[in-house]
Amino acid sequence: MTRLKPRIVKILIFLLSILFTVICAVLLTKNLNKGYDGLETAGAIVFTVLMILFFSPPLLLSVTYFYTDLTKKVFLDESRKQIIVRKWGKETVITADEIKDSFYVKADELFSGLRHYRFPMYKYVMLILKERKRVCITNLLCEPEVVIRVLDLNYKLIYTDVPFIKWNLGSGVLTTKEYEAKVQEFEKNFQEHTNTKLADIVSQRNVYADYAREAATRILNKRKH
Repeated sequence: MTRLKPRIVKILIFLLSILFTVICAVLLTKNLNKGYDGLETAGAIVFTVLMILFFSPPLLLSVTYFYTDLTKKVFLDESRKQIIVRKWGKETVITADEIKDSFYVKADELFSGLRHYRFPMYKYVMLILKERKRVCITNLLCEPEVVIRVLDLNYKLIYTDVPFIKWNLGSGVLTTKEYEAKVQEFEKNFQEHTNTKLADIVSQRNVYADYAREAATRILNKRKH
């Protein structure tokens, strides 16, 4: 088992981005006060807002990535194909069977265009577990490809110019309570279906949702008894 430790190079890059942002903000404030006294107040405000919008993404990315990964311990067990996450005294063992969905979020490094303001040095993998529990591992600890390889993930790739951590990813994954409610809803809808139709629904995994096929299965089992 290998513990993932924050990578020194990434830490330095993130810290430099924070330092650079702070320095630029200070210099811009001084220049604005000294060199733009003749500008109208509205123009000065617009200029300041634009500069904040330009320099704030790397600062926010660095802070959120630090907080996300430095508040937990992550262990890789390649022999068992699992990841262990310890945070706030709780341990979560993650295997492929526990994962309901997964996302790899990063900037498109191959895209060339001056109009795009991109941050390819930031990327992460988001794992959606049972009961819609989310676990995020950023490249501060390891490259997402390592997590993908260990868990053999069938992930969704998301390209974005500014890879903020999106905690609403996987919102389509149902909790146990939501899943059961869907099954009961479809049980009512399928009551008039023939056994042949129900069997057809059960067999079409790529057409019907899991809860619809589960509803059809339950009706067939009840009719057998």
